[in-house]
Amino acid sequence: MSGAEGFVPVGTDLETPLPAGDAESGEQIFADLNCAVCHGASDSAGPSLEHLREDMIESEGGLTPAEFLRESIVLPCAHETEGFNCSVMPADYGDKLDAQGLADVIEYLLAGE
Repeated sequence: MSGAEGFVPVGTDLETPLPAGDAESGEQIFADLNCAVCHGASDSAGPSLEHLREDMIESEGGLTPAEFLRESIVLPCAHETEGFNCSVMPADYGDKLDAQGLADVIEYLLAGE
């Protein structure tokens, strides 16, 4: 995350391969960014983690769950979940996360499958 030496934000790049993710580190980043405020155990401002996992499985366009999550994090309105306004999700996570941080968050979210 921001402030780390050599930090290079991932931006909205969807093509560059991400490094292997670490779920434990991803869980900490998820907490540090307060993601659970909107994506906790139940639906609130954003879909719950369970609802997100359902969306990953049902994603259109032939995306893998990891690709779906990557797009959803750095381009929040790429996949709008029915019943939620995608513009509520901050659109600056690509500026707050480097490739490793994004990979870690994705791994954490996938680990709950």
